[in-house]
Amino acid sequence: MELNNEKKTGMSAGRFADVQRAGEAHSAELRRTVERAREGSEEIRERSKALGAKNDFIELSGAALGEQSAADEAREARLEELKGAIADGSLFDRDRLAKAAERLLASES
Repeated sequence: MELNNEKKTGMSAGRFADVQRAGEAHSAELRRTVERAREGSEEIRERSKALGAKNDFIELSGAALGEQSAADEAREARLEELKGAIADGSLFDRDRLAKAAERLLASES
C-alpha cells in the first residue's frame, strides 16, 4: 500500500502521512470554526428576540397630525394641478421649458 501511494503521489509514505495529518488537523479546525459560528448565530438570534420584545413607540401630537394632514392635502392639490397642466398642454409650453433650461444651465456653472 505504501508503495502505491508513493507511485501515485510522488512522495514517501512518511511525507504522505504528514500531509494527511495536516489535512485532518485543518478539517478539524474548520469544524470547530463552523461550530463557533453556529453558536454565535444562535446567540445573536436570542438577543434579537429579546430586543424585539421591547415595545417602543412614537406618539404624534394632534398638532403634528394636523400638519401632516395639511401637507398631504397641499401635495394632493399640487398633483392635481400638474395633472391638469399636462392634460391641457400648458405644462410643456416653450416659455416654461426655456426657463427650466436656463435654470439648469445656471446651476451647472
